[in-house]
Amino acid sequence: MLNMRNLDDLLAPVSAEEFLGKYLDKRPLHIPGDPKKFEGVMDFKILERLLNMTAIWSSSSLELAIDRQRIPPQAYCTNAKNRDGVEVLQPDAGKVMDQLRLGASLVANDIDSLTPDVARIAEILEQGLNVKAQANLYYSWKQRQAFTSHFDTHDVFAVHLVGEKTWRVYKNRMPHPIRHASFGLDESYQEANRGDILEEITLTPGDLLYLPRGQFHDALASSEGTIHIAFGATGVIGLDFIGAMTDMVVGSELYRTNFPRPDAGRDALKRHVKALAAELGRIAESDEFLTRFEDFQRNFHYRRGGVSIPATGQDQAYELTGPDYNVAAFRNGLGLFGPKGVVPIPGDRGVIVKWMVDRKRFTIDQLLDAFAEQSAMTLNETVIEVCRMGILRPAKS
Repeated sequence: MLNMRNLDDLLAPVSAEEFLGKYLDKRPLHIPGDPKKFEGVMDFKILERLLNMTAIWSSSSLELAIDRQRIPPQAYCTNAKNRDGVEVLQPDAGKVMDQLRLGASLVANDIDSLTPDVARIAEILEQGLNVKAQANLYYSWKQRQAFTSHFDTHDVFAVHLVGEKTWRVYKNRMPHPIRHASFGLDESYQEANRGDILEEITLTPGDLLYLPRGQFHDALASSEGTIHIAFGATGVIGLDFIGAMTDMVVGSELYRTNFPRPDAGRDALKRHVKALAAELGRIAESDEFLTRFEDFQRNFHYRRGGVSIPATGQDQAYELTGPDYNVAAFRNGLGLFGPKGVVPIPGDRGVIVKWMVDRKRFTIDQLLDAFAEQSAMTLNETVIEVCRMGILRPAKS
């Protein structure tokens, strides 16, 4: 099991503070590591076990490439139904093996929830950098280059696990590219604009290579059968701000008002646009928006894992997260009052929530006894909703 707690452990001997100050979004960094640093994260046996979970793979999640060209899915897939009963192109083991024997490279996409250790590295990156992190695995053969020189639209943390691979990092960098058609540049453009080689690095097991997004690079296996996992890290950008503003401006009548007709002239259009811009600025600087956006940033990560078996049963206890909650009359029903204001409680669930808040701590058995006339589903949904509001949490035994 991977023994890492935080970003300092992942980047050691470079500290998280040094990385954030000198390298993040600035320049590449190669961190040589002991072969035992990532021991057990991935090897041929673990990869074989994952690839043999046939039903989880499709032509988009499992890709093959050789000599800088992607292999068409029809060459290694067959028509099959996935676990949802939807027909997909699913990798066929025999056809995949035929391609691998001929030197093809394999890319297994989005594997960050498939093993505990890979998930842990992704979570460390998310917690330490406030990003969303996903993982793609690359299995390559000696001197068979899978991909041309290119840049990625996310920061890359390449964790090297098996064999040796030589990376060429080029001097040029595309300034802050994103996943958008504007950055779908062809191979000839990317190779022509990569610049001279900045450094050539051979990665061995235990090494980590950081590349800021937009940094031109390519890689070539220098030993038989290499494995590395590239963790792609995506942070909060200005476009996320625009998306968040969309939800906020719905409350503004000005943003729900029609634009002036074209025959009203350019001056009318300018006045309306100026008014919209001023309203946008006012909303963006409001405490309500800033609080929402701070919450958005704090929760900017993928949700993976969290299931623990065996689960506790009806003796599971829940408790309030703080003392400043109460349920009282509000409008035509009941409301949940707390430090951030009041939330109306729909229907007859107000009585259930009031019971929870008054007791401050209770078990599911006690809740079922108190509301025997209610369905277990209704009671469970109420507990879950109040937990999601941050008012209730599972109590520690």
